[in-house]
Amino acid sequence: MSPYVLIIILIALVYYFGKILYLNSPSDRTTPKDRTIPPVYVVNLGDSAKRMKDDVQMLAGNIGIRSIFHPYKLKQAKNYIRSRLEEFGDVKEYPYFYDETEVANLELDIFPGSSDDGIFIIGAHYDTVSTTPGADDNASAIAVLLELARLAKRLKKEGQLKNNLKFLAFTLEEPPAFDTKKMGSRQYVNILKQQGEKIKGMICLEMVGFKNIAPNSQRIPFPLNFRNYPRTGDFIAFLANMASAPFLKQLISLTEYNNTVFYEQLVVPGKGRMLPISRLSDHIAFWDNGFPAVMVTDTAFLRNPNYHGYGDIPETLDYHFMAQLVQTLIMLF
Repeated sequence: MSPYVLIIILIALVYYFGKILYLNSPSDRTTPKDRTIPPVYVVNLGDSAKRMKDDVQMLAGNIGIRSIFHPYKLKQAKNYIRSRLEEFGDVKEYPYFYDETEVANLELDIFPGSSDDGIFIIGAHYDTVSTTPGADDNASAIAVLLELARLAKRLKKEGQLKNNLKFLAFTLEEPPAFDTKKMGSRQYVNILKQQGEKIKGMICLEMVGFKNIAPNSQRIPFPLNFRNYPRTGDFIAFLANMASAPFLKQLISLTEYNNTVFYEQLVVPGKGRMLPISRLSDHIAFWDNGFPAVMVTDTAFLRNPNYHGYGDIPETLDYHFMAQLVQTLIMLF
């Protein structure tokens, strides 16, 4: 490789990571969360936490490993999630085959009006790798999705739902399907494009239940480690690309209310391809097809030592933390 090519590559890398530093800074923890939540959006955190604990226990405790290599367990998980979503409305199933195994995405629509007004998507994958019961990854996110769907149904019944919502439980996010055309979210986005729906934003829930208030419990990825980001794992991270920044700003505004989560953000240029850590969940299917999407996460292996391991069990999660996330996101609806 010629010196000129190396210089060009170096300049590109410096520009890219410099852009990330320019776009991002730590949140202001000194600003009080003093905005009062409108009564219609108030969540009973204790009751919410209990319901989500029950869902996580069923998925990660009773069913356990939900891998493509354990198709019976994967189907069990799908059937359980479908039965829970059906409490809130009609569920569509989008089946397809991975080799000879039939798998399926699940969709619940809760609309107060015409779909021409645009749609928010809330999605989470329900499969696991073959080495974990997957409490945080990703039963925690499915539990939050189910709780948000329950609250959306209540808001619609009370005539208070402002936005059209699609709740998606994706199959096959994990390897070996990850980032292939057989990835559940990529299969779904292909259908979404054919339908020509107007998508206002997609929330990708990815590992949202692990909290650790111990000092130095949080790792910060390069290049953000040069900034004064918190080293305590007590926040939720919002990850967006530049095209999704307006939607990210909308989500961040929800954290100004009391009983909501602390947050940090990461905005990446383009589709995040030069920062692979930013492309580790279902949001990439939306980024890569021009839809605005934000991943919402507890930062996975940057905080949780049980990532993809047998120790990722229901007892390790903080359900009050998850309920605070529900309280945060419900105000988008």
